[in-house]
Amino acid sequence: MSKFKICTSRISACVNIGLKQSVIKRCYSVYGWGNGLSAQLGFGQTIEVATKPLDLPNFEDLAIKQLQSGVKHSVALVQEEGKGRLYTWGSNDYCQSGYFSELETGVGLFDSEEKLIEEPMQLRDGAEAENFKQIAIGDFHNLALTDEGKVFAWGGGILGYGTELFEIQMFPVKKLLDYKVESVYATGNTSLAVVDNNGLKEIMMWGYLDTTAKGDVSKALEPVKLLAGDKAFQFQQITSVALNQHNLAISGINLEGKDEVQVFGSLNNITPGYIPYCPEFQADAPLLSESVALPSLLSKNTAAKQVQLCDDFLLILNDDGKVTLHSILEPSQEPIEFANISGINSPIRSMYVRKNSAIFATPTEVLTYSAIPPVKKEKGSILSIFFTTKEEKEINPRPLIDTILTMPPNVQYINEPMIVSCGWDFFIVATK
Repeated sequence: MSKFKICTSRISACVNIGLKQSVIKRCYSVYGWGNGLSAQLGFGQTIEVATKPLDLPNFEDLAIKQLQSGVKHSVALVQEEGKGRLYTWGSNDYCQSGYFSELETGVGLFDSEEKLIEEPMQLRDGAEAENFKQIAIGDFHNLALTDEGKVFAWGGGILGYGTELFEIQMFPVKKLLDYKVESVYATGNTSLAVVDNNGLKEIMMWGYLDTTAKGDVSKALEPVKLLAGDKAFQFQQITSVALNQHNLAISGINLEGKDEVQVFGSLNNITPGYIPYCPEFQADAPLLSESVALPSLLSKNTAAKQVQLCDDFLLILNDDGKVTLHSILEPSQEPIEFANISGINSPIRSMYVRKNSAIFATPTEVLTYSAIPPVKKEKGSILSIFFTTKEEKEINPRPLIDTILTMPPNVQYINEPMIVSCGWDFFIVATK
C-alpha cells in the first residue's frame, strides 16, 4: 500500500512525501503516475516510471470536465472562457495527440521530437471555434462531441471517414451529421455514438467489431446502426456505455420502462494483456455498410450508474457506490462484490478500465490495478514502435481480471478524486 498522500481543496493542495511538505495554490489539479517514456505523464521523457502521483503542468485554474487516455496519450476536456476546450499530451506517432501549427518545422512536417507532445497543450487548429462537451478515446484515436452535436475524429485507425488513413487534424464524421448525437464512446479501434431517434436512443458503431460469438471480425469504415434482431436496437434512455476489444455493454431504461444492462459481442476475450504498438489493420475483414448485429451475451434487470468491461466480466457501479462483477461466460454465477476482493469498503465514485489497467476512485483514495509491470525501454528507436522485445513479451503473465480477483490494489491517497482514467500502463486523476 502506497504511503504517498495528497490532500486537496479548491484553495490549495498539500503534498506529503515522508517528512517533506509543500503547498500548491490552485483550484484544480491533475495527477499522473506509471510509465512516462512517451510523455504520458506530461513531463516529456524526463520521467521513465513514476510510482507516486505527479502534478501535471498547465492545468492551473482550469475546470476539468473529462479525462481519457489511449495506449500512450491522453486528452482532457476543460471549461475555459465559457467553452469546452481540448488539451492533449503524450505520443503522437499515429497523429493521436493532434496537430499543433506551432510545432511545424517550416516544411509542413513534424520533427521526430514532435512525435511526442511533451506537456498538455491546447488543440487550436480546427478546434478553437468549437464548444466541446464530451470526449472518447480509443487506443490511437479520439472522438470529440460538440454542443451542436457534431462528432470530430482524429488519430490512427478507422475514424468514420470511410478510410483507414491516419488524420492529424480533426474533421467531423459526415455520416453522423444527419443524426442527433447525444454521446460518444471509444476503445481499441472501435467507436460508438448514441443518437436520438424521435425520443428513443439508438447506437451507431464503426471500426472493428466482433460479429459472432466465436470472435469473427468485420469492419465498418463509416457508422452503421446496431441491430437487435432485424430492427434497430432501442432504449428509452441510455445511462452508460462500455466497450472493450470484443464486447459492448449498454445500461439504461428499456422499451418496457425497466432498468436493464445488456452485453453484446464475442466470447473470445480472455487473453493476457499486451500493448499494441500500432493501430489494428485487417485488410481481409468483411466490410459492413449499413448495420451490424452483435450476439447477445448477457442481460441484467438492474439499474447502473456506470458500467465497465474487464475481459469476460461486466462491472456495474450502483448509485450506492457498490461495484459488482458479473461473469459474461457464466451468467448464472453469483455476482462478486468488489469490496470483498479489494478490501476497500468506501463507496466507489467512478471507475475506468482499459485492457491492461483499471482504476477506481473513493472520496479519499484511488485504487489501481495493472496487468503489466512498468518496463524501461530504450528511447529513439523507430523499430520500438512496431516490435516488442522478448523481455516485454514475458511481462504479460495474466489477464487483467485475474489481477483484480487475486491481487490487492495499489492505493494512492488522493482526497476528492473526481475524474479517473488510465492508459495501458499509466493512470491519470483530476481533483477539484
